[in-house]
Amino acid sequence: MRKKRNYIAIFGVLILAISACVYPYNASISENLTSMLVVEGDIIVNGTTRINLSRTSPLDNAYSPVIQGAQVYVEDEQGGRYAVPEVFPGLYEAETSHLDWERSYRLHITLSNKSQYASAYVPVCVSPLVDSVGYIVNPDSTAIYVHLSTHDVKGKTQYYKWSYVENWEIMPQWMSMLTFDTETLRYRYRYNEENIHFCWTSRSSSEILLGNTTRLSDDVIADQTLFYISELDPRAQVLYSVQFAQAALTREAYSYWENLRKNSEDVGGLFSPQPSELNGNLYALNNPDEVVLGYVSAYAQTLSERAFIPGGLMRRPPWRDCDCRSVYPPLDTNDKVTPFVYFRDGLIPVDYSPDMSQVVWHRKICCDCQMHGGTKNKPAWWPNHHI
Repeated sequence: MRKKRNYIAIFGVLILAISACVYPYNASISENLTSMLVVEGDIIVNGTTRINLSRTSPLDNAYSPVIQGAQVYVEDEQGGRYAVPEVFPGLYEAETSHLDWERSYRLHITLSNKSQYASAYVPVCVSPLVDSVGYIVNPDSTAIYVHLSTHDVKGKTQYYKWSYVENWEIMPQWMSMLTFDTETLRYRYRYNEENIHFCWTSRSSSEILLGNTTRLSDDVIADQTLFYISELDPRAQVLYSVQFAQAALTREAYSYWENLRKNSEDVGGLFSPQPSELNGNLYALNNPDEVVLGYVSAYAQTLSERAFIPGGLMRRPPWRDCDCRSVYPPLDTNDKVTPFVYFRDGLIPVDYSPDMSQVVWHRKICCDCQMHGGTKNKPAWWPNHHI
């Protein structure tokens, strides 16, 4: 029988070392601790399984090296094996909605150096439906709190985990209606396809969102706040959308994620709680003493309805503190120098002055939605119809 291994998170010690006062300290960490295999992802029996493989890195390295060229499989207890091919460096992905919900599964990994790893066999947990997603604006209109409700009439779930995908529309303070044609050396109005005022962007959640009903008489999650959007956050400026994925966990998986959440969120000062032991369910087949980071669950997740939050609910607009003062160069279509000087300085033309004697210019970040991480790829389901 495989011996259960524990490992102690090292990050709290490092935090204490660098926050303890006067003298700098260069922590010495063994190579083994800074090159451990990290497995992120779960087996999704009613959708797509995505597994990220990487290694831990020193604290002064902002990027974790990804692991390429591995062979990844989902295996069931009866010997069935389902390939999860690499689709991007370090990302392994496969449609696994054909899996039998009545079986137990594990993840099997073989690296290019022939080292083999596996997770423990786990049963498939089936999530109940998400009842509702809503939001509340706090009394002084400085934050929007997003909450979720769900329940299991059979009382079998108890342990919940959520992730989400959010989309929002970007609209800078000023609309650039003009452009300067470098061929004719004249100003002209932008064509529709040249519009840079409306953009869209999306992001997947990164925080650990958990809930449990073990202390309640009923298996009910009622209006649990999962995150908030603060004022001056551009997400709530125009129109915002969020859709949650809900998963049911085993007690062991929930304990792992709860400990990881505490270690990542609560540790930060001399008197903060110290990292507890993290017990994952992955192990090295070739080397019983090697530590592997991660916990792989198997579940059928449920998706919530998309919730929309309109703009204008916050007390202050997100550009309140931006420097978006207007600049008025002379309107001289024979001047071949001025527009290029302003372009070089990060300005773009916006519109004519009311008397048509000048052109109004602004900093590009005040006019171009693409400067805020947006693209012109509007989601097909987006409800408004901007250009």
